[in-house]
Amino acid sequence: MLTTCFGELLVLLLSVFFIGQAALVPLQILWINLVTGALMAIPLGLEPRVGDELKHPPRSSRVGLLFPGMILRVIFLSSMLGIGSFMVFAWAYRHYDIHEARTLTFCAIVIFEWLVAFNARSDQHTIFKLGFFKNRPLFLAVMMGVVLQMIVIYVPFLHDPFDTVPLKPWEWGIALLPGLGIFLIETARKLIAPTLFHYKKWTG
Repeated sequence: MLTTCFGELLVLLLSVFFIGQAALVPLQILWINLVTGALMAIPLGLEPRVGDELKHPPRSSRVGLLFPGMILRVIFLSSMLGIGSFMVFAWAYRHYDIHEARTLTFCAIVIFEWLVAFNARSDQHTIFKLGFFKNRPLFLAVMMGVVLQMIVIYVPFLHDPFDTVPLKPWEWGIALLPGLGIFLIETARKLIAPTLFHYKKWTG
């Protein structure tokens, strides 16, 4: 959730500074944070054990909820989200009107939340090692999130309050790019350097 919030802030700052238009409207921000974000976050608390818990040292009582390695990971992911979503907005703003540009950016961030939820299950194990369907509540939450997002995008009376327009099927591919790119980069990072963001995770 911190990753998404800081990513949203970055895309808003970049879009206002370079384009002069906000990439998101307030109701879209609320939807991302309160609906999609909360829907993804709750099932993460039900994540099953991995099986290697006893291979790690006991965690010091000095280690806080946010340790330095986690903060660096949040900065890393939110920066990629902010820049990637801004690139979607900048491209769409050149080719479409502001409403469609915002819709694409809105969907790009929501898709990122779906994908980052699977990545957030572990800071060192890939989704392929954890098992895609092992956390069933999370999988069901993502499916519910997809349905809710389709409603916001395609139900006509919601277009005005959410400042959305219906997307063509191929436009979802554009919205998918930032989240998918970040998902692949983070998966590769876990394979190459699984403990990269473990700084002071155990000892404080």
